Amino acid sequence: MNSLKIAATVATLSCALTSQGPALAQPVPAQTQDRDAPVVTIVRVPAPWYAPRFLVVRRMRESVPQYQSIDGLAHKAYSLARPDGRYGGIYLWKDRASAQAWFSPAWFERVEKERGTPGEVRAYEVVFRVDGEVAGAPTGGDLAAVATLIEFGPRAGPEPAAAGQAALAAANWRGVAGLLRSYVVRSPEGGPGAVVLWRDEASARAWLDGGWGERVAREYGAPPRIAWFDVPIMIVGKEGQVAAAGEARR
Repeated sequence: MNSLKIAATVATLSCALTSQGPALAQPVPAQTQDRDAPVVTIVRVPAPWYAPRFLVVRRMRESVPQYQSIDGLAHKAYSLARPDGRYGGIYLWKDRASAQAWFSPAWFERVEKERGTPGEVRAYEVVFRVDGEVAGAPTGGDLAAVATLIEFGPRAGPEPAAAGQAALAAANWRGVAGLLRSYVVRSPEGGPGAVVLWRDEASARAWLDGGWGERVAREYGAPPRIAWFDVPIMIVGKEGQVAAAGEARR
């Protein structure tokens, strides 16, 4: 396995999650030690009160060609956050500059004008990627897929070195039934986490509620924080399948 190159710091894309403070509308900051590292952004935008779910999903599907043509976008999982149904997506970007170009001040201004409230965008620097049974990119039709955002508190013991983190990520996620893709990430605050795409909710719960959850609770002294998203559509972006930071760049 090739050694990981893990950035020591990450920068906040825009707002924290609702549980962590009020929403802010800010473009992606430029500060990062590894500008070439892929970035995952999680977007939540309030759905119109008059729009039922099927209409939101229909409009998502109509926007697919637009997103497939965005420079620097490798993958998008259209998402509906639980429990409030805020819509948006889980984006994999080639690098931070690509995310900055899309989530510009104009993007935030447009969303606030249209919805009456700022859109929520949060950026995570990808340190390792694990592809599952379908390389994380099914397309066509409404999927039963789900995504989980998993964030950990401080580890009870010292964090492993880069090589150890790579081995731990591979051991945790490779070969998991129902796994489409896992992005092992660092949060804007620098904490460890994972953004995971699953074939369906049953697959996710079989893993998260089983031995994995118990092991994490022992290592970190508390269960991880998990946010859930329904994922009706996934697409491959213009950038295609990019290598995450730490994977082989041959």
